[in-house]
Amino acid sequence: MNEQILETIQFRVSGMTCGGCAAKITSTLQKDPRIRSAMVDFATGTGVIAGSITAGDAAKVVLSLGYGFQSAADAQGGGPVPELRPLVGDPAWLLGLSLALPVVILSPTAHREESGGVV
Repeated sequence: MNEQILETIQFRVSGMTCGGCAAKITSTLQKDPRIRSAMVDFATGTGVIAGSITAGDAAKVVLSLGYGFQSAADAQGGGPVPELRPLVGDPAWLLGLSLALPVVILSPTAHREESGGVV
């Protein structure tokens, strides 16, 4: 019986602009018969693959979709992908929230009567 060695590959993905990008990458990776499981997370910009595929071959798949790929082994000298700090408390996130919140509150569609008409 031909046993395949399963590896876990952790990597970073660059160039994603939304959760749909992460879903597209995940879906494409899962179609490869050498991959048992794949998951890409837009929020952290990271992914994990388990299977008999090499990091180089996984990179080719991701790069063919137009995204960047950096394996954790390349980035950390063989270590795991570092945890990213949460967005809460990040000055850029707070600035974005402070600019978006008034738009949502003052939006004409945000204030409707129960009858469905605009106030």
